[in-house]
Amino acid sequence: PVSELCNGMDDDCSGKVDETFPGAGTTCAVGALATGQKVCFDGVEVCRATPAPPGGTPVILSGALKNVLLPSGDYDARTATIAGIVAFEGGAKVSSGPALVTWTAAALFDLRATGASFTGLDLGLGRGGALRFSDVTFEGIAGQKARFSLTGGEVLAASIALSRFENVAVSLGSKSTATLEHVQVAATDSVVRVLLTTSGSVLAKHLHIAATNVTPRRQDGWVIQGETVLDQGDVTTALLGVVVDTPMPVALRGLRVQDCQTGVQSKGLSWPYLEDLELDAASPGSAMVG
Repeated sequence: PVSELCNGMDDDCSGKVDETFPGAGTTCAVGALATGQKVCFDGVEVCRATPAPPGGTPVILSGALKNVLLPSGDYDARTATIAGIVAFEGGAKVSSGPALVTWTAAALFDLRATGASFTGLDLGLGRGGALRFSDVTFEGIAGQKARFSLTGGEVLAASIALSRFENVAVSLGSKSTATLEHVQVAATDSVVRVLLTTSGSVLAKHLHIAATNVTPRRQDGWVIQGETVLDQGDVTTALLGVVVDTPMPVALRGLRVQDCQTGVQSKGLSWPYLEDLELDAASPGSAMVG
């Protein structure tokens, strides 16, 4: 016999759908200040937020967000913690307003977003979870420091624009495993920092990193501290374009480094495998391979 799953289907052919999950359709809490209805999503009973009406007051997201589904609509982000499945559907627009707010997760989280946009989040996620983004825009706020970090877990990312970053750095920790495709990290301020640091295992395709175009250069592009394979990518207008700081295997294919003071630098532990490398100096005398 087939057991009934929480998926909107009649798995056990009983003529009923999700009958072993009687909570479906009942009112539930979405964090501390919003409500919704229980639904089945990907085999789990979650609370689907009641979206704000067009032009109405955005739904407030605050407190403990656990096993929630956020449909298309406007959301007012407040300080929150993430656990279980937290999924944003296409058209979800999350904004903190004039000030950054912090979202954290310690473990056992599954943060998903498809076709959603986020503005003003200081996102710090712990080990043991998953981050799955597709066709997502993540923006910072001018003059306020923020994070986009994951200390461990699984990262599946496709078509992400991490833009309008003001004093924001992206970091994927040594316990993380990341698959990045069509990911763009772009800065718009001149704060000294590394734009992207990856310490875990990374498979990247079409990765684009752009530091702010100022002279002298102030920002480093990508620091690699773990096993990495890149298939097509570019780093522009950085002080150090790519820094390889690991004895682990690193293969960079189709990498273009443009207008950087130093293009590719190895810390001496080992040199990466380079194929179809293109270095385009910003000015005469620039040291493109250090």
